Formats: sequence, structure tokens, C-alpha cells
Amino acid sequence: MSEANNPLPGDKADLMARIERGWEALEATIGGLREAQLNEAGGDGWSIKDHLAHLTAWHRWLLGYHFQGQAAHEILGTDPETAAEADTGQINEIIRRQHAGQPVAAVLAALRESYAEVISALEAMSFETIMQPRYPEEPEAGPLLNWIIGNTYEHYEEHASTIAALVKRGK
Repeated sequence: MSEANNPLPGDKADLMARIERGWEALEATIGGLREAQLNEAGGDGWSIKDHLAHLTAWHRWLLGYHFQGQAAHEILGTDPETAAEADTGQINEIIRRQHAGQPVAAVLAALRESYAEVISALEAMSFETIMQPRYPEEPEAGPLLNWIIGNTYEHYEEHASTIAALVKRGK
């Protein structure tokens, strides 16, 4: 059963275990793939490498924007107007274009590094902090936990499924 279909984690140990399981599943999905497979674009123009760079960028977003309060344009490497006006799809395309020329090895290294940084940051946080409203002025938006889940195990599951489908189609 998908972690996304389970109730929210009840404590930090549960959250960390879900993140680790999601990460391990993603690693198992990409493990053993050849560089040519990682570089081959799917029907939407996105390669597996693009999906992995995308995950890295959203790790960086979680760390910078949600944990450290950095401005969106600083994290995205764009001007403030572009960052303010872009929807998620446009942001994802900016990310894809920014990382398109990177070698596979660099993308994989950055993904693993950003994952380690997310884990380190979470280990330093209390579950009480994680459960605080992400936007105190808008408590109905929910706790920081929602953004952690969305940028970790739910995101890994989403992209692992897409990657598995790309690999299957490429066989």
C-alpha cells in the first residue's frame, strides 16, 4: 500500500522511516540503469535524468524556502518577477532547462547530496516544529509536515512510478 494512502506520520520516527522507504524505492528504481537510459527523453521530453534533477531542485526548495526562508527567485536562480509569476509547471520547466546539460553522474551526485541535506535538517528538527503551521498567518494551509511529505516520500513515489514506466517503455 502506498505511503500516500496512509494517515499522516504520527511521530518523527514514522516520518523518517517513510522518507527512507521512499528513498530506497527510488534508488532501487534507478539502480542499474545505464547512462543511455537515464538520458533518453520520454514522450513529454523529460528524461530520467531530468526527473532526478527535478527531485534535487525540490529538495533544495524544501531546504531553502521552507526551512530557511530564502526567497523563491534565489533558489530558482531567476529574477524575482519570474519566480513570483511562475506556476508549478513553469517552475518545473525552468528547473529542467537549467539542468539539461548536466552529466548524469553530476545529477546523481547532487540528488544524493540534497537527500542527505534534507535528512540532516530533519534530524535537527523536533516533531513539534514539523507540526507547526508552515504559514502562521494562514494556519489553514497546514503544517510544515505537508511540504516535507510532498517533497520527500510522496515525490519519490510519484517519480519512481514515472521512471519505471519510462524504463518499461524503453525495453
